[in-house]
Amino acid sequence: MKDVYGSSAGSNKIIVGDLNAKVGRELKHRAITGGHSLHERTNNNGNMLIDFAFGKGMSIKSTMFPRKVVHKYTWVSPGWKT
Repeated sequence: MKDVYGSSAGSNKIIVGDLNAKVGRELKHRAITGGHSLHERTNNNGNMLIDFAFGKGMSIKSTMFPRKVVHKYTWVSPGWKT
């Protein structure tokens, strides 16, 4: 399989997508995640995202800065039950 990440030119890379990743606030990931996540614990997809970011020398910026909780999630079910 072709390495899509390594194929683009330039020094700045931004990866955007819905990865179903929950990135938690665990101390062991602070250098990559910053620790300001909505979630306490990281799920399997979150671990894969963290491993990818670490392997490529990247960081996960959506969890780097403190924000109000209402700005940390992106979807609410109809009726606000989920």
